[in-house]
Amino acid sequence: MKVLVTGANGFLGRYVVGELLRQNFSVRVIVRSKRKIEDYSWAKKVEIFEGDLRFSNNLVSAFSGVDTLIHLAASKGGDEDEQFESTVVGTERLMNAMSQSETRRLIFSSSLSVYDYSKIQGKLNEDTPVDTQMYSRDGYAITKIWQERVVRNFSKKHNWDLTVLRPGMVWGEKQEYPLVLSIPLKPFHFVIGPMKHPNLVHVKTCAKAIVQTVLNRQTIGKTFNIIDKEEINSWRFVGKFLKSTDTSGIRIPVPYFIAYPIIKAVYTVSKWILTENLKVPSIFIPCRFAARFKPFTCSHSESDPLFKDIETIDLQSSFEELSKTVEYGTKNE
Repeated sequence: MKVLVTGANGFLGRYVVGELLRQNFSVRVIVRSKRKIEDYSWAKKVEIFEGDLRFSNNLVSAFSGVDTLIHLAASKGGDEDEQFESTVVGTERLMNAMSQSETRRLIFSSSLSVYDYSKIQGKLNEDTPVDTQMYSRDGYAITKIWQERVVRNFSKKHNWDLTVLRPGMVWGEKQEYPLVLSIPLKPFHFVIGPMKHPNLVHVKTCAKAIVQTVLNRQTIGKTFNIIDKEEINSWRFVGKFLKSTDTSGIRIPVPYFIAYPIIKAVYTVSKWILTENLKVPSIFIPCRFAARFKPFTCSHSESDPLFKDIETIDLQSSFEELSKTVEYGTKNE
């Protein structure tokens, strides 16, 4: 089976490619330049298609002989317009190319950020509504919501075998600071909702779940939230993370039920006082604060079929591995 992977040079993508090769898949990757992956251990074991999803005119040829597309590519850099062009426009062009090929299986990596956090009352599952009023959200959330819409619309129109995965924040390297758990303001780390579950997913666990999706046809037509199952709260996680990465600072616990009303008050006053030309800092926009810090329990019931046949990553081992990581972008996939 030949698998085409976008975003292969990203944090998650390089682990997905490594896992595919370990399971003896034939792999082709789409990258803007070969130089971006030449240092990876698997660079000479894959077919390389050089192209830019936004501009390349020969994307259809990337699908030649491909059984499954794993679409991971998304932009976190640049302003909101740049993110939208790279993520959403790029996805539209990729889907259009796929529609002109014989490929019918699609695995798409979305995000927990697409949910409407105002609708979450203690528990999040795959039936929780996606945010339809997204334009007060940050650029990443907006683009992921639109990207998922594009993928679903094309899949429905062309009757593709689609599986959507919504991982929590992917972690596993030294500089992947868990921003969904705390606000770092040196020398302090304000841990918002210290007793909540982190709702993160280790990069190796996420990669294995994605590859398991390729193997498991029972996942077709379904959506899965992907998070770590380890029983640890945010307070302990941040503490272990800081220790493992030799990051200095003092943890300050901040209960969410105290922080959120303060954020709403500051936002209301700021909108009243500030002129239209002045922007409120992102952290003081209530819907963005809630999307980042609101405590909830993420149900595993739908994702259990993905995890039953894979070995999940031991948390203690993960923290020990963090202590050995020299920098973000390590090639030890």
